[in-house]
Amino acid sequence: MTTRRDRLIAAILLGLTAILIVLQGVWAGLFLASDPRSDSWIHVHDLGAWATLLCSVAAAAWVTLRLRSDRALWLGSVALVLAIAGEAHLGGQITDNGDDALTAVHVPLALVLMGLGVWLPTRAARLVRTDPTSAMLDS
Repeated sequence: MTTRRDRLIAAILLGLTAILIVLQGVWAGLFLASDPRSDSWIHVHDLGAWATLLCSVAAAAWVTLRLRSDRALWLGSVALVLAIAGEAHLGGQITDNGDDALTAVHVPLALVLMGLGVWLPTRAARLVRTDPTSAMLDS
């Protein structure tokens, strides 16, 4: 049985993933706006990619184990992991191999990630708010 706690944990994990996605955009903007090979911000962006991927895997695992009955949330969280992994791979190709042409795919995919990153925690939070047991828990 899915509980309010299960939904709340999913919303938190997906929300943290969304925050990390936004931070990735901020960090990318810091090195793209100035020196395209600013090593310190590129390193931060690389570490942020790993943190974002790990958080999305944790969220997808939780949703898969606890909220699989919500097909849209489940498929969306798995799609988010795959998209983040693909995005991280593209970023690695750009920095490690100097394949700057991939930036034309990397940046638009980041915008798709932002959209998915906002939609998933919003959907999960709505499930927490509409949970019929929440009124009993709050009183």
